[in-house]
Amino acid sequence: VRRANFDGILVDITIYCQLYSRVEKREGAWRILTLDVVYEKDTVVPANPSDRLEIDWKELEQGPAAYRFSAYNLRKIGRSVRFDDLYSTDRPERVAELYREAEEWLHQD
Repeated sequence: VRRANFDGILVDITIYCQLYSRVEKREGAWRILTLDVVYEKDTVVPANPSDRLEIDWKELEQGPAAYRFSAYNLRKIGRSVRFDDLYSTDRPERVAELYREAEEWLHQD
């Protein structure tokens, strides 16, 4: 959960995701080799339940469904948002590619 200012309203943005990691043992110690995120969905709710969010739905829909509210907020505060290299459930072929690469890595000689 991240507290943010969403078009002048204080909100909590929640991102639901899976963390997918690869670990390997080096010199007797286990280390994280990679840590990838697979985005599932995100939500936004006003911190004050009586506040009403005014959302530009056309702009909101420019972001992928799995992290649409987060991307909208980041763009509003002047941050750039990359979509093409993130893993998300609305791009199942990309997630399958991650799992396939990890499976190949696991079985390498």
